Amino acid sequence: IPFSINSMLVAWEVGLQRYSYIFINYILVGVSPFIFLIIFNQNFYLTEVLLLFGIGNWFGVLFLFWKMKISLINVLKQKLKFETLRPVISYGLMSGAIGLLTTICALVTRQYISINQGVEIAGQWDALIKIALLFQFIVIMPLSTTTFPILVKALDNKELNIYLIIANKIKILFIVCILAIIVSFISSDWIVWIIFSNEFLSISPFLPLILLMESLKGIGVMFGLIPLALRNVSVLLINHLIFTMTIV
Repeated sequence: IPFSINSMLVAWEVGLQRYSYIFINYILVGVSPFIFLIIFNQNFYLTEVLLLFGIGNWFGVLFLFWKMKISLINVLKQKLKFETLRPVISYGLMSGAIGLLTTICALVTRQYISINQGVEIAGQWDALIKIALLFQFIVIMPLSTTTFPILVKALDNKELNIYLIIANKIKILFIVCILAIIVSFISSDWIVWIIFSNEFLSISPFLPLILLMESLKGIGVMFGLIPLALRNVSVLLINHLIFTMTIV
């Protein structure tokens, strides 16, 4: 619940392009659990870690409520309107379907590698995927989430060309990705050692390749923002369905 509320508030702030508030929110969400861990200085089980993560999200929610001057009582008094709820349900179902397709793709790939190459190789594959996800969170996600509200605004302004906006953002993505690939090629062993341990150094030669793959995926994500802004969710679902069926 706190994660969902916080996500909606962050999305609103992204639309207003108040990135300083978002940055502080992410610090509260991410740092608060670690502060509790340091203060109590003991081992936590999964349940306690999830509880601390929820507390961090509540801190983020309270901060944005304060900055946005939102009263929780007034929020609870608001009546739900079907016109407002309909696009939320549509996007929610799309996100759920895409998440399901992505999970199926990941499970099938890992199972195939485990059967044909062994569990150790499957573990190395998982490590590469985790690095890819980290790259997405650091590079692709911030760029895409900040571009989306600009595209929505451009749809109401005929003077703005959404394809030109995407082209400019892809240029930025291209430069960042090239730098990341060069750094990974030079310092692949150090990166793997910092993220995992010496036991995973065998995946170091594949690090530039996995980042290249994520860079190409990032370009696809940027182009996917256009049908998302136009509310053509079926286009995104068909795209992910084709991708999943191809992998399977």
